[in-house]
Amino acid sequence: MQQVIRYADKVDVNEAIFDIVEMYRSSDDENVRQLALAAMHKTENAWAMNFLKRNLKFEKSEKLRTAIYHILN
Repeated sequence: MQQVIRYADKVDVNEAIFDIVEMYRSSDDENVRQLALAAMHKTENAWAMNFLKRNLKFEKSEKLRTAIYHILN
């Protein structure tokens, strides 16, 4: 995911977006979820942004909820 964050603007990573979202959804480690969130943001994938918009009200972590809010606005 670090490589996606670093090079998302130079390569097409749309095929990996489903894997990134799955890591965000399923990981128990908040740091992994935060890294996946940053990767989703860097890809600027419309589907991922729509997912985050729908997921915002269900997010339990205040830190991640704040980050999602800032990403969407």
